[in-house]
Amino acid sequence: MRIGIGGNLYFGIDDKTHEIIGIENLQETIDKISELIKTKITPMINFVVSINQEENKNIIKVSVDSGSETPYYYINEGTRIAFIRMGNESVQVANHMLNELILKGKRETFDAMATNKDIKDVSFSILRATFKKETGKDFNEEKDLISFGLLSNIGKLTHAGILFSDQCEIYQSKVVCTRWNGLNKASGIVDAIDDAKYSGNIINLRQNAIDFVKKHSKKAWRKTPNGRINYPEYDEYAILEAITNRINSQTI
Repeated sequence: MRIGIGGNLYFGIDDKTHEIIGIENLQETIDKISELIKTKITPMINFVVSINQEENKNIIKVSVDSGSETPYYYINEGTRIAFIRMGNESVQVANHMLNELILKGKRETFDAMATNKDIKDVSFSILRATFKKETGKDFNEEKDLISFGLLSNIGKLTHAGILFSDQCEIYQSKVVCTRWNGLNKASGIVDAIDDAKYSGNIINLRQNAIDFVKKHSKKAWRKTPNGRINYPEYDEYAILEAITNRINSQTI
């Protein structure tokens, strides 16, 4: 079961062998499960307990709905700890992930939160030029900044607005690129062939990362009667998509 999507828990199945061993005292076990959920987890989760039969043995299934009031804490001896499922084990949620879950529970995101920055303190020439290039339309700061969630309803820039501004004063807005020496990061002699660190406007960060990948990619080509045909090592759209997704996944 993973936080955010719900899932099912089964009792009466061996964790290691997955052998069905069954439950003898059904009602007693169900009451105990319900009691533990209600006393050990906060805020209260929505769950349904049902009985299934497999190989003529009774097993208990606990279905848990996806929760929106994150984070959910496990209470034990006066402590409250949030866990998340990673692979085959439950691990304690790291601080940065906990903050993200708290914002999710408040129906908020870091990007959409208002800052104390006024629009008059920044400019958006990079965003304006990129918008024109990609859409062929002019960027209307009065309307589009609000529409894109870059300007809050109280007239202050959001964190996303600062990320897209030319000045971008968010220290964490940076990308680190490394060209490793081999498929496994190192050959045993030299760890990395090249690296670079970029910071600032998020549009520039994406382009810097794309240029770094292209710099270290092979550029095959074939002559034709009217010019030549290029055969890049990686499709340009694939590079764009991969880097965009990576930057999005690291934005909190």
